[in-house]
Amino acid sequence: MDVILQERIKEKVYELENIKTHVTVPMVLMINSPREIHDIGNAFYFLTGKNLNDIDQVARLRLRSSDNTFTTSPIEYGNLELSRYAAFRDYLEITLENYLSFRPFKLEFLKVQPIYHDHD
Repeated sequence: MDVILQERIKEKVYELENIKTHVTVPMVLMINSPREIHDIGNAFYFLTGKNLNDIDQVARLRLRSSDNTFTTSPIEYGNLELSRYAAFRDYLEITLENYLSFRPFKLEFLKVQPIYHDHD
């Protein structure tokens, strides 16, 4: 896991109260339509795809959750550094716009599940 992603996890996950630790799991979502909504509960999904080559180069990808909206194109995404690991929680709305012809594609995430302190 690279340093930027580690910092993003600390920044987003540990801003919540009572976090003891977290569990990380790589996730791949297969996107089968131009608009999908996924319930992700109290986990965080960090976008980690190294590229978006399966998407038309002219398309715009918008990812939205309760506290974040992230929009990019395949070309822009390859040039991002700090915002590459956009974080999402509660739900994830995925919208593909301005595409020439829709083809299913994959998005890679790191799912980070916070583990809370027990309240005794």
